[in-house]
Amino acid sequence: MIPLIALLAGCPGPVEILEGPHALAFDGNSCVEVQMDSAAVSDEMSIELTLRASADASTSDHQPLLTWPGVVGMVELDDGRVAAGPEDDPGSGIYSTQSFLDGAIHHLAITWDGQGRTQLFTDGERVGFGSYEDLQGNTTLSIGCWEREDAGFEGLIDNVRISSVVRYEDNFNPDFAPFIIDEDTTALWAFDEGGGEVAADSAGQYDGTLIGAEWVPFGARTDPDD
Repeated sequence: MIPLIALLAGCPGPVEILEGPHALAFDGNSCVEVQMDSAAVSDEMSIELTLRASADASTSDHQPLLTWPGVVGMVELDDGRVAAGPEDDPGSGIYSTQSFLDGAIHHLAITWDGQGRTQLFTDGERVGFGSYEDLQGNTTLSIGCWEREDAGFEGLIDNVRISSVVRYEDNFNPDFAPFIIDEDTTALWAFDEGGGEVAADSAGQYDGTLIGAEWVPFGARTDPDD
């Protein structure tokens, strides 16, 4: 059962936000900004997230999912495919083969193996390889926006995780359930607060600031067929 944001009818006071899974809704002009540092970057890394792009979103512009200058840009292209590569030129990176503009839930992951080799996975399927290194992360990580291009994402983003290991080597079945913090978790934004202007990092290091993004119930991440 998807949790609801409930108003106590007839009772003055703030909105009561029920516990349960949530996500953030982005409208093309919203964002989460996180101040990162060089300690967040390791030789081996993985970055992954769950998303549900708006099937009605404009296809005239690229839509950023996650941008991190010096590290990566994960951008939904105008045809709905995703490109992941250097933040200043994601188009030089790896492309997905499928369109994400279908209103369905998808899992996206990129990995680095410590020797410059990158891999992109969509819904657990490895769709390509790339190569770039010398990652520098002492910058602002943005979720749902891209300051360089003045662009924003339309849809839901959930469960963003940065890991200090290569989480995926081969095809896998993506887990839409909430991640559990382990020793390889650098940062995890589960977006389950359900309110407020802070997106807490469950790993305790890199809390983010909401700019216009809205909390919404999102039990569907535990049921990709919902």
